[in-house]
Amino acid sequence: MFTGLILLVIFITYMVVIQFSTDALAGTDGYYHIKMAKIMADEGLVPDFPWLPLTILNETEFYDHHFLYHVG
Repeated sequence: MFTGLILLVIFITYMVVIQFSTDALAGTDGYYHIKMAKIMADEGLVPDFPWLPLTILNETEFYDHHFLYHVG
């Protein structure tokens, strides 16, 4: 039990150091989610996604599997 608690504290400390060592986000995926949340706030919960032809995704079968993450 005590070892698990020590490991948890070490892990959380490590993640805090990584996250707050820069003003930028730790990864590139976060920028997409922030932008998508902004678009959803401006255009509604199911915004148009005109960039799909520029990706490997099919417009007729696209769904936002991070929907609740973007709403929250």
